[in-house]
Amino acid sequence: MKNNLILIFFAAVLIPGFSRPLLAQALLPAPAMSSAQDNPDLKFEALPEGLSPAQLVRFDEVARFVEENYVDPVRRGQLLAGARQGMESLIGPFSREYLFYGAMHGMFKDLGRYSQFYTPEEYKAFRAVYQGAYAGIGIMDGDKAPGQAVPVDVVLPGSPAEQAGLRSGDRIVEINGVDARSLTREECNKKLVGPKNSQVILKFLRGTSPDALTTTITRAYIQIPNSVSKMLPGNQGYVYFNSFRWKDASDNTALEVLDRVRDLVHQEPGASAIILDIRNNSGGDLRAAAALAAAFLHQGQVIVTLKGRQEEKRFGVPQTGEFAEIPLKLLVNGHSASASEILAGALQDYKRAVVYGQQSYGKGSAQYVPPMAADGTSLKLTMQRWYTPNGRSIDRGSDGKGGVTPDVTVPVSDAVETKALRNITKELFKVSVTESAPDPVLEEALK
Repeated sequence: MKNNLILIFFAAVLIPGFSRPLLAQALLPAPAMSSAQDNPDLKFEALPEGLSPAQLVRFDEVARFVEENYVDPVRRGQLLAGARQGMESLIGPFSREYLFYGAMHGMFKDLGRYSQFYTPEEYKAFRAVYQGAYAGIGIMDGDKAPGQAVPVDVVLPGSPAEQAGLRSGDRIVEINGVDARSLTREECNKKLVGPKNSQVILKFLRGTSPDALTTTITRAYIQIPNSVSKMLPGNQGYVYFNSFRWKDASDNTALEVLDRVRDLVHQEPGASAIILDIRNNSGGDLRAAAALAAAFLHQGQVIVTLKGRQEEKRFGVPQTGEFAEIPLKLLVNGHSASASEILAGALQDYKRAVVYGQQSYGKGSAQYVPPMAADGTSLKLTMQRWYTPNGRSIDRGSDGKGGVTPDVTVPVSDAVETKALRNITKELFKVSVTESAPDPVLEEALK
């Protein structure tokens, strides 16, 4: 059976004020997944005990795919050992489904941080993020001091939070019975997100009243806008975008960003230089990244090379790009990852852009996600590593080193940059920015 698989270039990071990881993917031809039904000689007794015949078939199907396609050689015995450990670590009651998921998660535990097995619910959440959404209540939280409540900075129009009566300026003191003041901001954010249609009970303070109000909010998918642009001093056009998305050839991030660049260049007076801001952009669709890079490069230049156990793949520039000559600047930070780093690496190697900011994340591998199986499950498997035009691997190693090094490193604290990027996020949602914030990286690029 011939299938398309999703090729992923992402790392999970957070948009300021939002508690959800942003993932993005691409559909590209990939190896078909064979089935145990095609192998009548399969010895099921070699597989973990307690699974149904259908689950054993699925187990073998996935194990074969991993054996044949994982970026590094892996043995069946290693996968079986991991599956058994996954089952043995479970806490009862032990339904067959529960055992199966434990076995599958165990199979993947030693395959690196980016490879993963998805249960049906996990896959649904993954697909939602794939579409640029997350399941939550729809607020932007402000800076939370230790021991203090969670300040509600913005309530998104039409969101579950707005429908439940939450307002900007409220302070959340309890989330599902847990005192929010005793938690970190990250811990609070994790409790605010959850499966679509699930509920979260909040207690919050409003104004000067010491009495907490209570509301129950049903989580829903919140769609994240992808880009915003404006003209900055010195006729420098600015475009921020938070992911590389691809619905089809006529609806994708490359076209969206290039439309914004075109508008900036052609207005009066037009932009004499372009600043692309990919800070906190966790990556995304290879096709979108390659198409965007190609618009600023020359015919025949290689954008990225993928290497794995299967055939090597190169993505290049088919014809000189529309903006191959315009001065270009790129802003990155420690959350610029994967497809963002493909763009940054290519433009930097060809000296087409000056890169400003801080060392990028360092994700130099590609994962594939097959279509959903009949039982609703799927998986994400690292199958290739990628290299910049000059042959650089930016993949972060066990020593913590990796990523794209800016041409101009700009020292900036997380707190300062978070405030600056939170204002940009407000612009994405067309929410009024009531308080300006310094942005040292952008200010340096504007000089």
